[in-house]
Amino acid sequence: PLMKHAASWIRKPSILQVFLNDLSGNDFNSIFKSLPSFHKKLKEEIGASLGLIS
Repeated sequence: PLMKHAASWIRKPSILQVFLNDLSGNDFNSIFKSLPSFHKKLKEEIGASLGLIS
């Protein structure tokens, strides 16, 4: 019973959905190249100890 109760506390990961507009001024390569640095900054600001970012 304890393990079943503890399992109910586990949260499912959040889903992030992003819509990108295919406009002439958009450079998708630079958007995707910036993701690692964005992830690093987010990890530093939120803190990996929260278990939200792997």
